[in-house]
This record gives sequence, structure tokens and C-alpha cells, in this order.
Amino acid sequence: MALTNEEIGEQVERIGAAAPFHGASTERARQPFALERTWREGARYVGLRIRVDDVYAAAYQRPGQYTTLQVGEQAARFFAIASAPGAGTGWEFLVDAESEAGLLFDALADKTPIAVSMPEGRGFPVEQAVARPVLLFTTGSGVATMRACLDYWERNPQLRPSAAALYYGEASGADFAFCEDLERWRAWGVRVFLAQGQCEDPTTGYRYVQQAFEADRPLLEDAFVFLSGASVMLRAVAEKLLLLGVSPQQLFTNV
Repeated sequence: MALTNEEIGEQVERIGAAAPFHGASTERARQPFALERTWREGARYVGLRIRVDDVYAAAYQRPGQYTTLQVGEQAARFFAIASAPGAGTGWEFLVDAESEAGLLFDALADKTPIAVSMPEGRGFPVEQAVARPVLLFTTGSGVATMRACLDYWERNPQLRPSAAALYYGEASGADFAFCEDLERWRAWGVRVFLAQGQCEDPTTGYRYVQQAFEADRPLLEDAFVFLSGASVMLRAVAEKLLLLGVSPQQLFTNV
């Protein structure tokens, strides 16, 4: 049954407002773990790897889950885990280099202790996507959650979707993160579409992930849709898909 405009508006608002139930500053149990290394990831980001223990690694069950990180007396902040569940105890993260957290992490020496809380959030239902098409929409550092999904499927080929498309947006071409991963995902069949906010000529590329989706024209029946990134993108994509007849039960955020 088709949704009414009012029902579509309610679903768009629900998806666009998705956020953790408890704020990052809420008291949580945290354990100190060593910063293993940092690196620059594209022009916009700092990547970091923290070595957690087996208990933490086992608690990470689904791609898209997140944790809080805290350095000293600095405020704790949410970060999505950018590595796949089951990939070991080296958790990787993607941080905006010009943010307060990015400047802090970029200046830290290796082995600096960072307080880490247990994984939170629903994550994405990758285990339900076996042999079904999956569409992944993301902008900015939200790509960390999609990297976790795609690396999970790369590590578990028997659980892969029947088809996968990644629609990933950044402000400029220099900002894209995980460029080597993008090529590796393409190699096993992921359709990768990159949108640049600074793209002015529609004949040379896409400005928005919605435009990349329109050019791709994927089959939507039975597709799972994973969404992570800026609220304005979440709302725009959700509205477009719902108007095309996609069910709200096919749309997933990680929180």
C-alpha cells in the first residue's frame, strides 16, 4: 500500500533525526587502550587505529556500530568503527582533520592511551542482506560505516548481497577517504559512484548522491538501503526512495 504524503514526511523526519539515545557525554564504562597509529586519509580526514582487547572485539557485532573515544579530560565523542566485525582487535576510525577531535588525534604520539567505551547502536543488518541487492548512501565521515559493511562482505563472501552499490559524496575530489578500498570493492563487483559537491557540470560527474542513484537506476524491489551521513542527505534520499515506492522497512540507519 502506497504511503500518504504525511506518512512519507513522518518517515523522512524519523530517518533524518536518527541519533544515539544517550549523548556522548553520558557516563559510560571506558577502558584505556593504546593508539597504534594515525595517518592522513585523503585531504580531509585523519585515520586512527586503536588496539582494543578480545572482550571489546567480541562485543562488536554489526558494521555501523559506534563507540565513544576520550583523551584525558577532553570531552568524549562518538565515532563509528571503520573496520569490520571479526577483523581482529585493531579498531580503525575516520575523523575530520579540521575538527577539534581531528586536531587532537593528529597530534598524539603512538601508544597514547585513549579511553574507549563498548560498541553501541543497532548497526546495519548485513546478515539479512544475503543474496539481496543493497544500496549504500553516505556522505563525509559516514563512509566509515560503509567501509565496515563492505569489508565485512569482503571477508565473508558467502554472506554477500546479490548486488551492491555505494553512493558516496564529498565536497571535492581530494576529500574522498579509503581510495584504495574503493578500488578493491570495485574489483569484487561493487558499483561505486562518487559525488562531489563542487561539481558544476553534470556531464562530468555528480554533485549529489541522489544524482548518482538516478544515473545508476538500480532495481529497488527487495533492496536493502543503508544510510549514513549528513542529515540533509538522509532526508533527501529517504524522501526520494519512499516516493518511488520503497518500503520504510527497507531503509536502515545504524543508530
